[in-house]
Amino acid sequence: MTSITHAIARILSIVAALLVSGCAGQPPITATYGTGDRSFVLAAGGMQDLVRALSKEFARSKSATVQLAMVENEKSLDLLKAGRVDAVLVHAPTREKKAVEEGWAVDRTLIGAHRFLIVGPPEDPAQIRDAFCSLDAFRRIHRTQAVFLSPGDQSETHTKEINTWERARVRPWGGWYITNSEPTTASLNRADEMGGYILTNSAAWAVRAKNLERLSVLFQASDDLIDNYHILLAPPGKTTSHDTVAEFAAFVASKQGQRIVRDFGKERLGVPLYLDAAAARRYVEQ
Repeated sequence: MTSITHAIARILSIVAALLVSGCAGQPPITATYGTGDRSFVLAAGGMQDLVRALSKEFARSKSATVQLAMVENEKSLDLLKAGRVDAVLVHAPTREKKAVEEGWAVDRTLIGAHRFLIVGPPEDPAQIRDAFCSLDAFRRIHRTQAVFLSPGDQSETHTKEINTWERARVRPWGGWYITNSEPTTASLNRADEMGGYILTNSAAWAVRAKNLERLSVLFQASDDLIDNYHILLAPPGKTTSHDTVAEFAAFVASKQGQRIVRDFGKERLGVPLYLDAAAARRYVEQ
């Protein structure tokens, strides 16, 4: 290889690095908890209310400051790879494992899981109660062209829905498939009015269920309706707050942190909204 070729290759590698860094950008801080001198930045791709509760308790009990950036899973991992955040809390199993293998993430720790449900009219025109998995349930809805509401809001629930259609290898298209550019809770209201099916997360369902007259939980017995969330840290030396964020990860995995995960929502709604790590472990993608 000539010296000119070497120079070109070097320039291209620098440009590529700059592009990665530029695409990641600065983390959009959405909340700050605590005022302690020890601080770190956490990017989270889901379980927003729970992440806030964990961050708030850690900041209070450890006299620390937690800066929280709520962004999509992929964006969270881009920020970690670029060294813009100290840790991420995400559901992206394949990329998480690749991050650890490539060395730009360490100490991947399971912290809990989010459950999804398919709800719809009790008469169940698509007969999804008899489905053997979520993909079969979606195919039955597609085959019968039963009304289906999609929140269309780029939330984790919307992402889960689109991913399920893709894995089912069917295209949701036609008058039966209605995209509602509102959050899941508002889409639940519309599904109730229309007597349609909708994928929802357990938290949204727990909040709205008592006010919905024409919807029932019809399908939830599928491992792929469980999203496991892990914390991953930037390697030591990549950011300046490794020790503090490692303490946060240990706190979330401790008995105290797991009690917060396990009981979250119970006092306000009467039912827990998330699975703790012990319950979620059976659904971990190895």
